Amino acid sequence: MADEKSHISWGFLLGLFYAGAGAVAYNFGSEATLLAFILVLIGSILPNLDSTDEGLTGELSGLIGAIAPILAINYFARSGVGITELGSVRMALIIIIGYSCSRVIFSYLTNNILANRGALHSIPSAILFSEIGFLSFPDLNWVGRSFLGIALGIGVLSHVIIDAFTNMTIVKKTVAKNAHSGSVIKFSGASNSATWILYILIVLLGWFVARDISPSLKVQSPVVVDGNRPSS
Repeated sequence: MADEKSHISWGFLLGLFYAGAGAVAYNFGSEATLLAFILVLIGSILPNLDSTDEGLTGELSGLIGAIAPILAINYFARSGVGITELGSVRMALIIIIGYSCSRVIFSYLTNNILANRGALHSIPSAILFSEIGFLSFPDLNWVGRSFLGIALGIGVLSHVIIDAFTNMTIVKKTVAKNAHSGSVIKFSGASNSATWILYILIVLLGWFVARDISPSLKVQSPVVVDGNRPSS
């Protein structure tokens, strides 16, 4: 298997290409382009969350813990509650609770649910993280959200592909010192329960993605005319 430095190196190059191509093709701004590059880079090491590397897990969980409160505050703002209306006390609670919950959730997942080179090292995990990336930026149009979501998914996919390449018998004897046998290009987790959870999350988040892309899929309340609801 490739080491962490190899994944980051390839993620860096892939991120430059993807962000640059998106900027040229869709004329994205500098901030969106830079974020896409960073998301590819982050995605290139995300599958290693299921490893025993506490340093990497801690860094990524800390990053998510910092981002989660911002997304929560953005949700309130989009719901009609301004940032100033939240108040300093409520904002402090959102930041502290969001950060703490993220750290606890990551710790629980890595220590109790995720298996080493399990569900996160699979093709469906790239789809799942693409959906998460899409849903993380609700204030953008669906093109911008897709651009950023795919960036995260591409990073994860690059990790899986590089692991598969360095796991080949012809390669691991000359390049990958820690390579071992076993399938890396896979569509399931290490257990049936992990596989079911993975696909259930993909379907669930996929519904929200489809609902945001196609407004016609959103459930609309019936129109009230003269105080009476129309018959179905």
